[in-house]
Amino acid sequence: MMRRALPICLFFGVFVGVLPAQEDDPSDIFLKAYLSAQQGAKLEHESRFKAALAKLRFAGSLIEELRK
Repeated sequence: MMRRALPICLFFGVFVGVLPAQEDDPSDIFLKAYLSAQQGAKLEHESRFKAALAKLRFAGSLIEELRK
């Protein structure tokens, strides 16, 4: 049992350690902003204005993050 647990723990420890570095990639941030803006436009078209505003504000905050 312990022989199986050690490699699994090591794998997840290394894998999780790499993930935060990938989140800061500007292309990933831009993609999230673009997709959020698309979702916001769709929600606006469906007359779901509060949800649309939240999505568009989120997209704007991501773009502001890129400008820094």
